[in-house]
Amino acid sequence: MSHIKRTIQLLSLLILFTTLTGNGLLYAKDETRVLVLLSLDVTYPYVKSKVDGLAYEGARNPETILLDIQSLEDERFSDPDKLDHYYKTKAEQLKNSKPDVIVVSGSPVIFSFYNDYIYPIMPDVPMVGETRTIPGDHKPPAYSFIQYMQNMPKTVEMALKISRPKTVYLIGDATHPGSQLSMDLVAKSIPKDADVKVERLDMPFQELMEEVKKLPKNAVGFFSLIFSDGRGNRMVPEKALQRIADQARFPIYAFHETMVGSGAAGGVVAKGEDVGVQMLQEGMLALKSGPFSPPRVVPAVSTLLFDWHYLDKFGVSLDELPEDAEVINLKPDLLDEYYFEILAGVLVIIIQSILVALLVLYSRQKQKLTTELSTVNQNLEQRISRRTRTLTELNQALKRKEAEITHLMLTDPLTGIPNRRYFENELKREFKRSERTASGFCLAICDIDHFKSVNDTYGHDVGDEVLIRIAHCISENVRESDFMARWGGEEFVIMFVDSDRTTAERMAERVRKAVSDISFEDMDRRMTLSIGITQRLPGETLGDVMKHADQALYRSKEEGRNRITFEK
Repeated sequence: MSHIKRTIQLLSLLILFTTLTGNGLLYAKDETRVLVLLSLDVTYPYVKSKVDGLAYEGARNPETILLDIQSLEDERFSDPDKLDHYYKTKAEQLKNSKPDVIVVSGSPVIFSFYNDYIYPIMPDVPMVGETRTIPGDHKPPAYSFIQYMQNMPKTVEMALKISRPKTVYLIGDATHPGSQLSMDLVAKSIPKDADVKVERLDMPFQELMEEVKKLPKNAVGFFSLIFSDGRGNRMVPEKALQRIADQARFPIYAFHETMVGSGAAGGVVAKGEDVGVQMLQEGMLALKSGPFSPPRVVPAVSTLLFDWHYLDKFGVSLDELPEDAEVINLKPDLLDEYYFEILAGVLVIIIQSILVALLVLYSRQKQKLTTELSTVNQNLEQRISRRTRTLTELNQALKRKEAEITHLMLTDPLTGIPNRRYFENELKREFKRSERTASGFCLAICDIDHFKSVNDTYGHDVGDEVLIRIAHCISENVRESDFMARWGGEEFVIMFVDSDRTTAERMAERVRKAVSDISFEDMDRRMTLSIGITQRLPGETLGDVMKHADQALYRSKEEGRNRITFEK
């Protein structure tokens, strides 16, 4: 992709981050609003490549396109009631976004969210989807679906032909419905008359790594994405595949472009950026056409891509690949590898010969030539200096923009305090330091009492003001060494660093009293906090500490609210 295209993408992504909350936007009449629902966030490489494509297509479109990128990120909820509450809250947030078209992309979970929570409040907004296979229960008005399911039988047929395996291993994530669906589709793509044994490898990741080391060479694997290690810890699929491929004794094939170069030997893969372009193009088409029945099916832009590093590792020659295959990481031959060095050497010899002849024939002009050469060198140095300054200025500007984006990603957009992601990073770092130094460590979870009634009685604008005032009040009443953040909804968390129970309870009481003293112009009532506190004990894990703090908060709620409860 050209530098111009990359620059357009960067500018477009800066616009995207201002739309993530769906608040505070002023739309002109000729603007087209596109709501994009993703099952995963943009930190995943393949998801990011699709967002890059959306941003590029939106920037070059002659119409003004406003993209509202929303990632579901619901894997952190295990309680069905909390998950349902999260879905309803998310839908309520999006209710007033008033999109012209909706683009849904990802696993079956995101389509269920659309069917059950978004469609009922936006039944007339056109929807286009991007997924492995068309959901059987999709809601109208569905105009078109971009799918890459057709890549699976092509990849399976090619892999069986190239490797001629005895066993086929389906590698995936037992905790993720999208991964399980991909594994099922791959299994169905294996010809019934193929003389191969099919096995699933979807156990917890550490067990999977141990199992892979034992598996035979005369096999192939098909990677259907791994998002969790099976013990509640998130994983990036590309990094998981890289670790598996480094241990495997057989080639592994995949269906996403970002997997090739991250451990996959190859495959017919969907190209993320081009798929992102397709998604927005189909969305714009939906605004100009009527709904299709059945919905229009558009194959995802794909390519036949291989990684020479893993082909060579497993003895696959280039002659065995299809003619239209693209191969990355090719090892160049001797001439190609040293082409510029050889060319430079020849040029040096030619130049030296010319200079010798000139010195012999035109010795009287030596001083003149020396002066001219000095002038050329000075001009060249000046040009290099100007270019260096320009590059330095551009790099500094890029770093400033990256810092702005990082701030947006780590800050709660409503209250301006650190968000959950920022807090989790600091929590892990301080917890490890506390374990290492045996220093005091206390954690408090705060919940605004009867906050829902504020929204129900006074409206969400007043509710937002309450959240902002309380967030600032908590921030002003903790020490500089402590760390607080918005945990989600009406919950806040405070990490008391180098503190014992007595200190933590004193600071928590200070926070509780300060909040209860706040007066609100638009309400005739005061707000209170219920707080749960715990202190890390030797041998406890971070999960234990979080659990005890949550239990303490629950007791504060059960015992009447507006109080502090300590849980060992």
